[in-house]
Amino acid sequence: MITTTNDSFSKFRNNYLAVYLAVMMSDWLQGPYLYALYQSYGFDMYGIAVLFIVGFVSGAIFGTAIANTADVWGRKRMALLFCCTSSTASLIRLSSNYHYLVCSHLLSGLSTALLYCVFEAWYISQHQRKGKVPT
Repeated sequence: MITTTNDSFSKFRNNYLAVYLAVMMSDWLQGPYLYALYQSYGFDMYGIAVLFIVGFVSGAIFGTAIANTADVWGRKRMALLFCCTSSTASLIRLSSNYHYLVCSHLLSGLSTALLYCVFEAWYISQHQRKGKVPT
C-alpha cells in the first residue's frame, strides 16, 4: 500500500476501498450458496448449470458495452445501477420459479459486468479530475 502524508488523498482512497470491498463481498458471498439453494428448490444439476451459464454469458455480453455506456451515462449512475441490479437479482432468487431465476441470472451478469468495470473507472476518473495524488 502507498504511504502518504496527503490526508485528502488518503481519505479519498479509503472511502473508495470501503465501498469497493463492500460491493465485492456482496458478489462473492452469493456464490457458495446458490447451488445449495437451487438444489433445495428441486432442480437437477443440468438445470442449475444452465442458470450459471446464463449468468456467465450475459456478463460477457453486457461487459462489452458497459464501459462505453458508463462514459455516456456516467460512472456514478452506473455504480448505482449495479446496486439496483444486484439487489433485484438477489430478491428474485427467493422464488423457485425457473423462469424468474433465469431473469435473475441475466441481471447478475449485468451486475457483474458493472462491478468489474464501473467502480474502478469511477475511482480513476475522480482521481484524475480532483488531482489527488500521493505525496
